[in-house]
Amino acid sequence: KKMEDAEFEVVGFEIGTGKYSNTLGSIVIKLETGETVGVGSGFTEEARDNIWEHRNKIMNNNLRLKTQFFERTTDKHGNNSLRFPVALCFRLDNDEEIPLEGV
Repeated sequence: KKMEDAEFEVVGFEIGTGKYSNTLGSIVIKLETGETVGVGSGFTEEARDNIWEHRNKIMNNNLRLKTQFFERTTDKHGNNSLRFPVALCFRLDNDEEIPLEGV
């Protein structure tokens, strides 16, 4: 499968469930169309804890999430979405990359 890379604005965070009940479940990103998508894969446990602890800093610094995905698609409600999105890193406006564990 050919994967695409893209960057998206971070607009929120969702707390995890089960094993991740006290940490990050997913990062909510905003697509170009204005719809939002949760990205919940690509995170180590260390990254989940770090991002959850620093979520206000991430929002205040306008970090973008660099994401890899299989294709642009629609969800069961017909909204635009991403198929198999995986978080790669954060990016600053100056294109500096920040690892998910190092926010």
